[in-house]
Amino acid sequence: VSVVALEDAKVRPSRDFVARTAASARADIAARVEAEIKEIHFQEGSQVEAGQLVVSLEDTNATADLSQAKAELEASRAEVESASKNLKRGEDVSGKGYLSEADLDKLRDRFNAARGRLKAAEAAVEKAANNLGYTEIRAPFEGWIGKSNFDVGAVVSPTSGAITELLVTDPILSLIHI
Repeated sequence: VSVVALEDAKVRPSRDFVARTAASARADIAARVEAEIKEIHFQEGSQVEAGQLVVSLEDTNATADLSQAKAELEASRAEVESASKNLKRGEDVSGKGYLSEADLDKLRDRFNAARGRLKAAEAAVEKAANNLGYTEIRAPFEGWIGKSNFDVGAVVSPTSGAITELLVTDPILSLIHI
């Protein structure tokens, strides 16, 4: 004969749920300019710091584009200076009756066009400098870096897809399906 002693105890009911986990932050590390991968500075599956250089792209074309844009900027500055001097001379002589209003308008138009080209050249320098900066791909935040989808020597571009991905796993998100 079995004897069982009964005790009063609190029972926690339990349930089973299907769940999955996800990184709290995720970023695809991708090229913003078309270039050849020169060097990969990470080991797959390792942790990287925010701002750490993870991929270097060939910067020869970007450097040449920046040099060309700077040269065009200098030419535009010289053009504005010349147009400004010509406009000042034209205004001086038009007051004395030696230059027609139509010719003075042409000088103003040349000066304004030169100023416009100068602004375009300044923007081209800024764009070329940005593109040169994009040849160094850095981690946007601290996390774990994944598998490299490309090897050194591969040509990547903004349409190539992610070179790798970066994940934050602390904290981790839990997605429960009931």
